[in-house]
Amino acid sequence: MPSKVQSIPSLAPKFPLAILLVEDNPVHAELCLEVLSGAEFDLSAEVVTTRGEFVEKLQTGVYDIVLSDYHLGTWTGLDALDAMREMGMDIPYLLMTSALEEQTAVECTRRGITDYVLKSRLDQLPMAIHQALEQRAARVERERAELSTARAETKLRELAEYIPNAVFIDRGSKCMYVNSAAEAITGFSRNELVRSGFWSLIPAEIKSAAEGQRRHARRTEEPVRCRTQISTRWGSDRLVEFTIKALEIAGARAELISVFPIVESRTAPVVAQNTRAAVSIN
Repeated sequence: MPSKVQSIPSLAPKFPLAILLVEDNPVHAELCLEVLSGAEFDLSAEVVTTRGEFVEKLQTGVYDIVLSDYHLGTWTGLDALDAMREMGMDIPYLLMTSALEEQTAVECTRRGITDYVLKSRLDQLPMAIHQALEQRAARVERERAELSTARAETKLRELAEYIPNAVFIDRGSKCMYVNSAAEAITGFSRNELVRSGFWSLIPAEIKSAAEGQRRHARRTEEPVRCRTQISTRWGSDRLVEFTIKALEIAGARAELISVFPIVESRTAPVVAQNTRAAVSIN
């Protein structure tokens, strides 16, 4: 029956894996590398025993992962983690510890290590490395996506400041952004509009029609247009047309709402002062 180490080859990364191994016991270091070689990693490894050697290797080399024993004579694996953090390096860090030190290893996890492996279960080391690399890749991709989204949102806000329409950006149930044109159209300050949001401007007795268009916008990729009345700071209602475009920002549902006032011609039918309407035009 194949051993667990022999069943690991499918977990081996498909790229060269550079490991920095912090271990002051040559026998344990050799055993660790033997386990990884048995798992068929495309492996290159450096072994260090002192803090000075550790720092020097980090300064001059590039490593995919750091493996460290906990007890290192005059220093510990936690000291090595702190030294790496002080250098501003973000490298997956796995701690190897004996069964008697498992509680200490759990505490180290709270301090920021990626994972730990018991020395009595080194057969689990290849799996732990595989998972650590996957977690880091997922985090890097998430940060990249968030940065890209933040840049896109910043650009959108910059552009919104140069258009005459009022622009609202809602994320979930909160208004995240309002442009300066919204102040001129509604009379309310930008801070007031961010706190209350666009939907609070629609009188309660006609809000259901506009909310229906909002729900429709969430189900389609196309912008949805609607005509309604909004309340203004001046105590009067204003007839406006608005479009809703569903977006996704930082993984959350968002809405881009563009609002512009409708100037009725003198020949158009006069709407009675007490009559309010919310009419879909899409």
